[in-house]
Amino acid sequence: MSDEILSSHGEEQEEGRGESPSLEEELFTFREEWKNELDVVRNQKRSHIQILKGKEAIEKEATRLFLLGSEAERSGAFYEAILFYKKAMHLVPDIESKIDVYSMRSSRERQDSETSLEDQALSEENDECLLAQLQELSVGEKTFCQPRLQQRVTHISSLPLELIIYIFRWVVSNDLDIRSLENLSLVCRGFYVCARDEELWRIACEKVWGQNTRSPRKYGGSWRTMFIEKPHPLFHGCYISQTGYVRQGEQGLDNFYRPFHLVYYYRMVRFFPDGTILMVCTPENPSTMVTRMRDRSFRQQGLMSGYYQLQKNKISAVLKRETTGTDNTYHRYKRRQQPNQQPEGESTFFVEFELYVSGRRAHTKLVWSKYFNRIYYKSSGEEVINNFDLKPKNFPPLIFSRVKSYTAMSDTVLAS
Repeated sequence: MSDEILSSHGEEQEEGRGESPSLEEELFTFREEWKNELDVVRNQKRSHIQILKGKEAIEKEATRLFLLGSEAERSGAFYEAILFYKKAMHLVPDIESKIDVYSMRSSRERQDSETSLEDQALSEENDECLLAQLQELSVGEKTFCQPRLQQRVTHISSLPLELIIYIFRWVVSNDLDIRSLENLSLVCRGFYVCARDEELWRIACEKVWGQNTRSPRKYGGSWRTMFIEKPHPLFHGCYISQTGYVRQGEQGLDNFYRPFHLVYYYRMVRFFPDGTILMVCTPENPSTMVTRMRDRSFRQQGLMSGYYQLQKNKISAVLKRETTGTDNTYHRYKRRQQPNQQPEGESTFFVEFELYVSGRRAHTKLVWSKYFNRIYYKSSGEEVINNFDLKPKNFPPLIFSRVKSYTAMSDTVLAS
């Protein structure tokens, strides 16, 4: 029995000795695979670090080129600046978004930049405070302005406020000289407040739109804002346009020469606050013609006068040609006159303009919308209507031009 146990134990030892070489091989294989994996990870990290170092070097070079371009641009060398910018963007296309130009400036440049920004913010804050203070000013104060220097005579601040407003109405007058009113408001804060009297601006609006004047709710409840922003013709000047055409001259004696004449003529339109309109077409220089159009009683050959109505941004007018009279010197010596066989008709012109903005100036451009002539023959009752072809070449827009003589003096006070 004991011999059997010993023999079985010997067989197990022989089997254990036979299996040990396979375990060692597995362990060796595992170690080798582990080492290979570690080598791969190390190599990947090394390559990644090299790539990062390469990118950093490229970005560093692109940053250097971009800053050189920025410095060249500040010094005025724009061509060199463009070359540096192109090289930098070739390396890194979005280099501009990755650079903090402010942090790379010198301390003096950053200080100057911060100072300028602070000054700008302070200036904007002061402007807002000044505007708020001006809006809070009231015309009900006893002393709306004070003399800066000692006066030997009575200062204007001693006048009652009602009298000051009355003087302002004389400045505006029935011709609505709003430009002079705005200039007057620049004198002092008291004049600034008086020039924004709502009652004054309400009367001005009623002078322009008459019965069609509505509440200024759309314009923040301000009559002044309504007068400035709502379309209306300007009264302190004329609307002028220039047109030209080529006229063929007479042929020379040698039949080889025929001159051509370039003829220019002007159309001028002036509006008055009471609804009167003057329109003239003349070859004379506008500088001499506009001064004659100061008064409504102006008369000249070719002048048309009438009345206009304002509807939104459209101006409709009805005009008639003025008769200047004829010289009767010849008729005094001519006893027998041949009767005029051609029947005379009553001619009326109908015009419609549209108001637009010209540049930064509002209500300074008149564009032709409609223009026709109606001739009525009383003897026969016949009516003839002639429509004008409103080509831009023949009827260009009229641009407003200020005339200083129109506001040189006031004839009547502004009254409702």
